[in-house]
Amino acid sequence: MHAILFHSSAMYQHIPVKTFYLEHSDCSTTLPALPADYQFSAWSPTVDEYLKIYQAVGAPFGWTGRILMKTTELRALLAADQHALYLLKYQDQVAGFVEYILHPDQAIEIVYFGLTPEFTGKGLGKVFLQTCIVQAYRKQAKKVWLHTCEFDHPNALPNYQKMGFRLLKEQIDQEPYLPSFLKEFKRKFPEITFTYEK
Repeated sequence: MHAILFHSSAMYQHIPVKTFYLEHSDCSTTLPALPADYQFSAWSPTVDEYLKIYQAVGAPFGWTGRILMKTTELRALLAADQHALYLLKYQDQVAGFVEYILHPDQAIEIVYFGLTPEFTGKGLGKVFLQTCIVQAYRKQAKKVWLHTCEFDHPNALPNYQKMGFRLLKEQIDQEPYLPSFLKEFKRKFPEITFTYEK
């Protein structure tokens, strides 16, 4: 498992990032069968346990939201009634996680969702996302929404749309990223011109 990394906020570069907001409202989505030896279950981690998984899943995409929170604030969020976490495991290995926020209008937000690098490219993404959607509706959600951005995998947006999410809006947000991440992500996807480069 990845070590927890802490960075001073001064190390981050705040840049304009194109963000996509999507909504799902088909509560008839059926629960898929996870592959053998995979389990999807509720998760109540400590702050340190949470951050280890958060960074394992999010580091390839530059996730910073929870890393930059104060420990007391993150602890309170993890314990909040409107907050829920589920873990995907393969035998005794963590394969991924999903984080929900339950909003007063009975909308459930998938705040974070993803697989660890060891479990990407195995065909799990679609069945895991569908499992997460069904779990949200089991919590009496009237709709499920999420956002993604141009620093997610290029296939993320079309894959969400294939799974029944519709695009509500696009907007430019200011977000913090490590310069080293921006350089590495550009190396992986040189064909993409990112908003901050325009």
